[in-house]
Amino acid sequence: PIGERRKAKTEIKTDHNRAQALVRSNQAKPFKIRGQSKEIETILTSETSTAMSPMNKIKGIFKRALCVLTMFVLVVGCADDAVIDTSTVITDRNWSYLKKVRIPVKIEDERKAYDVYMNLRHSSNYRYSNIFVLIHQSGPTLKKITERKEFPLAYSDGEWLGSGVGNLYSYQLLFKKNYRFPAKGTYVFEFEQNMRDNPLREVSDIGLRIAPSKPSE
Repeated sequence: PIGERRKAKTEIKTDHNRAQALVRSNQAKPFKIRGQSKEIETILTSETSTAMSPMNKIKGIFKRALCVLTMFVLVVGCADDAVIDTSTVITDRNWSYLKKVRIPVKIEDERKAYDVYMNLRHSSNYRYSNIFVLIHQSGPTLKKITERKEFPLAYSDGEWLGSGVGNLYSYQLLFKKNYRFPAKGTYVFEFEQNMRDNPLREVSDIGLRIAPSKPSE
């Protein structure tokens, strides 16, 4: 009986070693050898789960490509449709009466309605809560016209209305809504400061933005 028990143990050990060798070569399936199946299944799982299948690789590449395409569509969809959006730097932030900011713009479609803005940027040291500006406009079939505009820049408590970055505050000040140009061609807008101070200090940039009017919600 002792010899038979030793022989049985030897057979179990031999079968177990064979099973482990087969599992490491990825050719074995879990099977039960006298209470050893759990250990063999664990080895099989750890050996076969490390490699990514070709199908998973393809799925990963497809997901990354889809993310890139989605981002591209969002960027294109959010693109600005302005005809012009530009600004001129005011030297030393001192805007004098003589320093008119002149900006030409070419209008291709006179049938469209446009919103026209003056771009303005000033520092936190600007002394006033408003600004007066003379806006001159001329064009192909348009005699030169001049408008005097006042734009509020701050609330009554002194908080600036513009969007701030550092110590600079930016505005897009609407002065023509749903405006239609008389004809195609190049128009010129000139901006002239009309405050009591000359020069008007702490004005950093003046510019022009023209964009198609959006339908009222």
